[in-house]
Amino acid sequence: MSTRSWDAWRCGELLGAATGTEVRLTWSGRPGTGAWSGWVVQWHDGPTEAQMRATAAELLAVGVGPPADELSYGRCLTAEGEAVALLLWLAAHPRALRSVGAVHLVAARDEVPYPERADDDTRARAVELLARGGGRLGYEVLRELARHARCGWAEVTAWLDGPVAPVVDLGAERARRRGTSRRRRRF
Repeated sequence: MSTRSWDAWRCGELLGAATGTEVRLTWSGRPGTGAWSGWVVQWHDGPTEAQMRATAAELLAVGVGPPADELSYGRCLTAEGEAVALLLWLAAHPRALRSVGAVHLVAARDEVPYPERADDDTRARAVELLARGGGRLGYEVLRELARHARCGWAEVTAWLDGPVAPVVDLGAERARRRGTSRRRRRF
């Protein structure tokens, strides 16, 4: 292992210990200014990017590893983490309930730290929200969430705490209906 790779590994270990999440530095190969410009700090869920940058600036200022300002940072939210972050963000911003959209999801990704540490009710609601979207937060789920959110937070929680409506494959349903209508014409 090269000295640079060892320093990157050690930096990931230090940042992980400080933030309570698994952190690793990976080489992206992107050119830039500085000896460490091609390295990216990566982690799932956990602190926001701003919090990770602040932690790195504090830890790495003492001369341990690379300069924090030469590194790139990339936080990745798991599907559940993304759903939890959105629900927590909406609960904290009730005015946004009038028009929930993709912009709110982006704000939640950027502003909500440690979604994996949310309370059990929020995490269960996030799982339900994902179930309504086939495991992801697509536009259809956001549109349905927006429809309920217009009636207030109590309506959102009631919707997510209630039974899940079955997912209908529209293509299969259309094909089934076309097959039914053709059979009727033959008689």
